[in-house]
Amino acid sequence: MYGQEFIAYRDSVADGYNFWLSIPTEYDTLGVDVPVVIFLHGKSLCGRDLYQVHRYGTLDAIKRGRQIPALVIAPQNPGSSWNPRKVDNVLEWVMARYNGDRNRVYVLGMSLGGYGTIDYAGTYPEKVAAAIGLCGGSTLRDYNGLRKLPLWIVHGTADNRVTISASKKVVAGMQACGETPLLRFDWMEGYNHSDLARFFYMPETYEWLFSHRADVREITEPFALTSTLMNNAYRGWNNRNNVVLSDPPRRNHHPVRHRRHQHLMDSLMLPPIDTVRIMSADLRIVLFGDGCWAFVDSNGIVSITDSSSVTRVLNGDGTWVAILPEQTNGTPAPGQPGEEQPVSPAAVTSEPSAPSRQYYTVKAGDTLYSISRKYNVTVLQICRMNNIQESAILSVGQRLRVK
Repeated sequence: MYGQEFIAYRDSVADGYNFWLSIPTEYDTLGVDVPVVIFLHGKSLCGRDLYQVHRYGTLDAIKRGRQIPALVIAPQNPGSSWNPRKVDNVLEWVMARYNGDRNRVYVLGMSLGGYGTIDYAGTYPEKVAAAIGLCGGSTLRDYNGLRKLPLWIVHGTADNRVTISASKKVVAGMQACGETPLLRFDWMEGYNHSDLARFFYMPETYEWLFSHRADVREITEPFALTSTLMNNAYRGWNNRNNVVLSDPPRRNHHPVRHRRHQHLMDSLMLPPIDTVRIMSADLRIVLFGDGCWAFVDSNGIVSITDSSSVTRVLNGDGTWVAILPEQTNGTPAPGQPGEEQPVSPAAVTSEPSAPSRQYYTVKAGDTLYSISRKYNVTVLQICRMNNIQESAILSVGQRLRVK
């Protein structure tokens, strides 16, 4: 996505905040619910001038060329502490009008925004897929909610504005409540308060966030905070994004859309299928819509199939269809009378004709960063081998060369 639109909403949300909503240029053509990122700024951007929110952070990173394939909500705090209820009111207002994915809502912020991030995540843990709190702390009295979601807390040891003790208090409070398998924290030796603003500009930050889902409570190990990575945070893009400012919002722009059937597979994007065969009745539900398909057996277990393993798809009413694995070596394909079976998810394979090349089939929750770590290559190398951009949205079933 090479462009972005920033829409300014003022006095739109009762008991909320004025905010910017950043929308990818291709939002209307994606046809699926997209991730939602909430950016909470620090004290220096507080006030009534909404354009202050562009000075640093996620919106500034987009303007400078960082491609973030998500709806980005950037509210402005007029002063005082962030109020989790008001932040949530803004989120719900946006979700009622735009197709955001409720399983992929992420929050990050620093300083006062770090406090706001942790306070919001601890108040509404069921709504947050993952959160990053930078050089902040928390005003929460109960830390139990924070233990329910992947949370990464980072603070510099040389911070003289918000001392590291504020973050250590949160970590200690969470640990006092019990096990914290979804918590990660880093104390960065010698880093001061403003140094951590670099997180908003690194693609690894968003790749780490996007590797999580609210319906799968597992944490991806954070990337290593090396000096090289931190020093290169403001590099890595060659040009600025084409940002269109809509202030005030254009009339009737992005009206409330018809909400698709909500399903935990609803946000996956898969390659198109161009052949037709009807499916077995053994599967309770088969979902197809907007380039997505998956099936659920009678036990409620979700499976995803690789497009190369599927022969045909029949689009019945535009939403529900049927799928069958392809026929090989003269053996009737599963799905013929008496032999209908779901296809297993595709595994990592090597191309027979080129043993030196290795390929990987994308699964739910995969990101370029997580795949690069698995095969000990860089994201840039994967992008070059597959002729894609770092901001590419991966599709379940997509085949990537990794070696």
